[in-house]
Amino acid sequence: MFSLFYLQVCWKLLTRPVNSDVVVMTTPPFLNWIGALSKYIRGGRLISWEMDVYPEILFAEGVVDYSSWMGQSIRFLSRIARGYTDLTIALGPCMAGVLRSGGVRGRLEVLHNWADG
Repeated sequence: MFSLFYLQVCWKLLTRPVNSDVVVMTTPPFLNWIGALSKYIRGGRLISWEMDVYPEILFAEGVVDYSSWMGQSIRFLSRIARGYTDLTIALGPCMAGVLRSGGVRGRLEVLHNWADG
């Protein structure tokens, strides 16, 4: 569904100036995988602004079996990608907890995207 978009993002991130910073969001899912690859190859800081918790939602909804080879592969890749981020932004403290247990090792900040009142 997002194939062309992912290819365009890969091209942009892998041809960007060396050591330039990158901000990725999680819409569409797994965009941080491309961001992590880009950081590994081109350097710079990687900031991941998480709008959802993929792949955790796939397991919670039964779309992918947690212990299947696909589930294990997705979890492995997500932990690697989340491990490469210099800053991860979560929408709330519950989400931050899920992300931390899902492989985020670096700085993790909560920025609420709604107003009180």
